[in-house]
Amino acid sequence: MRATKSRRTEITQYIEGLDADLGRLLAEAETTEREVGELAQAVDAAANEAISPFLSRRDDLMRQQQFASAQLDQARTAIKMLDRPRFPRTGGTLPISGISWVPSLQLPPVRDTARGMPCPS
Repeated sequence: MRATKSRRTEITQYIEGLDADLGRLLAEAETTEREVGELAQAVDAAANEAISPFLSRRDDLMRQQQFASAQLDQARTAIKMLDRPRFPRTGGTLPISGISWVPSLQLPPVRDTARGMPCPS
């Protein structure tokens, strides 16, 4: 019985010691968290001063790239429009059945001036 009381006394003292340490440790944790927050703000401020010019330049380059890309797309569209045939193509037209085809005839434009040698009369 004496051993049990002795053990209970030891456990009680241990728990009281933990309770005493808990308050001190919680206060230390709060102080440490506050210091970490202050240090994080200091690092952010220092990083912003050092990195901001680079971020600004990156954003400018991205805008220039997007503008150049839009101009390239416009140029490609213009080239496609210029490459389109302006006159209808010559050749046969296929009927829907595909059995026979009729050649179409396209004559050169008529000129007002004569070219070449006249025929002997």
